[in-house]
Amino acid sequence: MKKSGGSESVKLPEEPLERARLQAEVAKQRVRIAKNELKRARKRLKEAKREARRARKQSAAARKAWKRARRAQKDAAPESQRKPSAAP
Repeated sequence: MKKSGGSESVKLPEEPLERARLQAEVAKQRVRIAKNELKRARKRLKEAKREARRARKQSAAARKAWKRARRAQKDAAPESQRKPSAAP
């Protein structure tokens, strides 16, 4: 059984080429999308690192202030309350 229609035989080789071209375009789009996602992920990572630094800085400052306040409270306490076991 032979194929009939000479115009179809001309179209047949073009279809795989067209499909390959479309697949190449889709692959390029995927690459572009992946690059954009990577760029956004890097930005999010940078922002997260910045936020962590801020949080550590704030935590250290708060701890320092707490220690300072605790020390001031201890220094303000009377001698008899501060060292009851030291008295003979």
